[in-house]
Amino acid sequence: MRYSQIFFCLAATLLVSFVCVETCRAQDWFVSGQDNCSGDAAAIAAFTTLLPSSFPILPGTNNTYYTTMDAASVNSLLSGEKIVDSVLLTQKTAIDYQKAMDVVTQNYNVPFVVEADAAILGALAPPIAGLPGGLLFSYVVAKINAKLASFRSVILFIAAGGRLERRWKLLRDTDNGTYGASTLEYIVNLGQEQRRFLTGGCIYPVNVKVSEFETNEKVGNKIVKLRNLPASWGIWDIEDNKWDSSILKYDHQDKEFYYFFEDAIENNAVAGQDIHRISFQGGRWQVKRASDGPGGQFKNTSSPGIKIR
Repeated sequence: MRYSQIFFCLAATLLVSFVCVETCRAQDWFVSGQDNCSGDAAAIAAFTTLLPSSFPILPGTNNTYYTTMDAASVNSLLSGEKIVDSVLLTQKTAIDYQKAMDVVTQNYNVPFVVEADAAILGALAPPIAGLPGGLLFSYVVAKINAKLASFRSVILFIAAGGRLERRWKLLRDTDNGTYGASTLEYIVNLGQEQRRFLTGGCIYPVNVKVSEFETNEKVGNKIVKLRNLPASWGIWDIEDNKWDSSILKYDHQDKEFYYFFEDAIENNAVAGQDIHRISFQGGRWQVKRASDGPGGQFKNTSSPGIKIR
């Protein structure tokens, strides 16, 4: 290979590397995270048509799905399960739901409980990832002594006055991944008895949407937050009540941190990229400096206890 060809190849490699630092993002972990569903996909779709989820369910890779939640919802649902969505069936919607469920050809057993205000997900705990499908149904039967009814028989109970509810609970898995467990429940009164049928449910990786990170120091606290849409973040000095000069560019989210790039300036020129990572699980803000070279390590720039909003 001639020297001119070698020079051209090296120049092209350096150009691609520079462009990639500016524009190439790492993949957010939840996009390829594993979900785990119980029940027939058509039954889940029929439920969702009548009661859309407050938290969007979005396609990931490899036929998986994830959900997105804001920081306030994450903090709330980590503390315990909650009914987030609910709708009472009218005569029309009951007929629509019954027709949609009747299309499902698979007949399988679904769990049900007779307690009116049963805590369904209270004992659900890690591990989550890597387990066989149907985890929610298996858990409910094993942990809260739910009874079983055939799917076809549940359809016979669908009527006006019945209620659809979607329950959520968040868990942190053993690898720190945040997962949202969601059960799809049909509640109906049968004489003096109220039955709660779990017609389906899924456990999804969660995209934790943070708008602000606030440090937890005795003095000198700062807030990292969006400064210019869509991806430029800044650092607000709380005591001085002003922005500092840093511009952070969001890159990706792993199971515990948000990652940002910042231009490393030497002699008034960009000499590389400092990498910031900020915990959304109450951890620290850490920085890996470009000046530390390829073997550089993340170093703490804050105490633990980062608060998110």
